[in-house]
Amino acid sequence: MNRKKQLGTHGETIAVNYLTRKNYRIIDRNFHAPGGEIDIVARDPDGIWTLVEVKFRATDAFGDGASAITRSKMQKMCVAAERFFCEKCGFSEVPEFQIDAVILHRDGEKVLCRHFQNLGLDDPEF
Repeated sequence: MNRKKQLGTHGETIAVNYLTRKNYRIIDRNFHAPGGEIDIVARDPDGIWTLVEVKFRATDAFGDGASAITRSKMQKMCVAAERFFCEKCGFSEVPEFQIDAVILHRDGEKVLCRHFQNLGLDDPEF
């Protein structure tokens, strides 16, 4: 496994642990569909379907992670969501869902976690 893939897998595991501690129920990880992918599918503490994009940066050399979650990325997640809800859940219609981002950044030996909830395609943060 290459270094980038290892870092991504490690970051997703940290994000799953973080979300679980915040009472999210993890439904699936690494769902791939033509035209998009979803790192984590979860239900938030209120039961809302949540698609989570995870970015883990060991350094800021290539941006802070949040800069990698673009409008295009969120649109691709929406495409994958349609496939996920149909194939994995057997739903005939896509339920309401939100898109979250978990941004991880290494600070020495610690990993810092920032959780952005309910991002919209027009969110100025992204």
